[in-house]
Amino acid sequence: MAIRQQSTHLKSVHQSVSSSLKRLSNRYQTTDAKKTFKDIENAIHTAVLKDPQDFYRTEALKGLHRIKKHGDWLESNSGLTLAQAMALVWTATNDNKVYSLSEHPERDEQDRINTFVEHLWRAQREYNLSESGLDDFNGSMPACLAGTFNKLVESLDLVHPDVKIIRSVEIANDFATESAQKFYENCENQQALCDAISADSDERTIEQQGLFESLRAFVREKLIENLGDLLTTDKMNEILDNLQYVPLPEPNNANTDSNTEQLLISGDLKDKAPARFGI
Repeated sequence: MAIRQQSTHLKSVHQSVSSSLKRLSNRYQTTDAKKTFKDIENAIHTAVLKDPQDFYRTEALKGLHRIKKHGDWLESNSGLTLAQAMALVWTATNDNKVYSLSEHPERDEQDRINTFVEHLWRAQREYNLSESGLDDFNGSMPACLAGTFNKLVESLDLVHPDVKIIRSVEIANDFATESAQKFYENCENQQALCDAISADSDERTIEQQGLFESLRAFVREKLIENLGDLLTTDKMNEILDNLQYVPLPEPNNANTDSNTEQLLISGDLKDKAPARFGI
């Protein structure tokens, strides 16, 4: 059976895992790693897993004990130990406040717990699984500690608002578009921003160019935060130059031309813009 290679070792994965953990750390500050181990052990016994459930429950417990044994292992980019990362992810998994839009919070929380436990046994069975996910049911061949570290965070990928794992720089354009649209959504005067984006670079007024540069700076910051040094300078500039083609919805203040003009003349829009936006 062909054994798959670890996608967790991609540089983009390492970078985005570290960025995600930093955001989780800012949100949750400190967590009790020692208590976390006991809580997770209890959760493993009640989690709903794939068949044979007893086998994967045992493997998840092995994975947990391996993390406990090597809990002091430090991931240098995030500055967190393996135990600290696990505690943060577990806290985020159980934080129902960030999933407040759910119509079935208790069921969804159990689903997140099941997924967390699944990632524990997957880390423990990393090299026992084929490309299609078939297990050879031989003795455990776990992921390395760095791979295990990443695997824990991946359990919340695109589920928790602070966690987004990037597996290829090819999605950089999509990420830039998403960031630009966030900037736009939170813009107090969307019409002014649309005018700045749609104007040709050699025809923008000084005020419009300043607003467009604010957008570029925001998107650049988000790309660096999530992709680090994965993008070359030329690729970064290409993405930022193409922001003028980002699709945007109708401005929410399309009929406030006089207000827009006054803001642009005064320079207030340019000065205030960077402080109003965030993902």
